[in-house]
Amino acid sequence: MRQELYIRDDDYRLSFLYGNFITLTNVRDEEINRIVKERLSPLYVSIHTTNPELRALMLGRKKKDRLLEHMERLSDAGIELHIQMVMCPGLNDRDELERSIEDLANKYSGISSVGIVPVGLTRYRDGTYPLRPFEKQEISYLIEQVQRWQAEFEKDKGCAWVYIADEFYIAGECELPPAEHYAGFPQLENGIGLSRLFIDEVKENLVKLKAIPKQRRVAIVTGDLFSNIMGRITSDIDRGYGVKIDVIKTKNAFFGENVTVTGLLTGSDILASVERWLKNNEKPGKLLLPDVLLNGDGLMLDDCSPETIAEQFGIRVEVISSSGSGFIEGVLAHCS
Repeated sequence: MRQELYIRDDDYRLSFLYGNFITLTNVRDEEINRIVKERLSPLYVSIHTTNPELRALMLGRKKKDRLLEHMERLSDAGIELHIQMVMCPGLNDRDELERSIEDLANKYSGISSVGIVPVGLTRYRDGTYPLRPFEKQEISYLIEQVQRWQAEFEKDKGCAWVYIADEFYIAGECELPPAEHYAGFPQLENGIGLSRLFIDEVKENLVKLKAIPKQRRVAIVTGDLFSNIMGRITSDIDRGYGVKIDVIKTKNAFFGENVTVTGLLTGSDILASVERWLKNNEKPGKLLLPDVLLNGDGLMLDDCSPETIAEQFGIRVEVISSSGSGFIEGVLAHCS
């Protein structure tokens, strides 16, 4: 990967500016005072648990963890906080999750949302703690557990307040909640509600496809996680509008197959996947790449560019917005 990606970032200024999740393990009292004085709000904080001993274990820390003290100070000062808890089966789920949600709901007035996301496990885990992915029955238990809390918060706070990542719903083969459940999508960049928003935006923009005079062929790259949803969407478009959109499901060989989101695919993953796909399928008129694959310089995690993919296969490649409306516009641009 490019060198900048090897830096572990935990800077409260980037949390305020860009929504990066930080652990608050490295902030000093004078920095907390600065946050309060300059009203650096909202902040995005990754806590994993409110159990200090368990959090120290999960973060590999021996020093005293002042997270709860910092959160209380920031909340009392009116700083808005959005919380992330990365769930690791057998560590911070079930009873520990129950404790954490109760603590967050009752002790910190500044929290606007809580996101529950699954641990991401790459293939580079030699010598690390023996974590594993969630099994389907564990996902079902977690969703039911959080839904009980959501029902309470809907009454007390007027919103679900604690939200479950799309990955859990998809991996557990559960129906995604409706858009209103997400109350404005406060943790959209954390993968919470992104699938629902995409699906609804596609539906709202489908009428534009009526202008297409004849069937055309286009392909889109997507990660393993979203491939079934994208497949259902493209099948509906093919039946209703005669537009053939092939979905190139791409597994993540770079980080490992447990990493399934589109945004963490590399150029090498896409090159290998498209090459395999073309052996059994007709070359599309255009290959669509979601912009979530690229940084501000138009490069993927391994510095591969869309131009490299286009040259490799002799295919027109277009980068499209990762939104549902962007997807439809990308299809229109090719087919009109």
